[in-house]
Amino acid sequence: MNEFKLFISGETTGIKKIFTGLERCLTAVFGNAYTLQKIDVIKNPLMAQEDGIMATPTLVRMNPPMKRVLGDFRDITKILASMDIHLPLNMPDLIKE
Repeated sequence: MNEFKLFISGETTGIKKIFTGLERCLTAVFGNAYTLQKIDVIKNPLMAQEDGIMATPTLVRMNPPMKRVLGDFRDITKILASMDIHLPLNMPDLIKE
């Protein structure tokens, strides 16, 4: 099972788009064999501290090899590619703000 955590600072329209885009892309790659947890560091600072989160938004792939990406999430496909996760070729570029 592939486990992901998206660390955010508050729930905004932009964050909702990012989360929905991640869900669609991860489902396309892994089917139902993944979990995606959204963690608001304002409400759960301890969880952010335990995972060493210093900035948001940050996406963390928890299972080996553990990877984390932070910053500009306008292109989810590039974010996932930096984690060595590649969308199927026949799938359109799903998420761009």
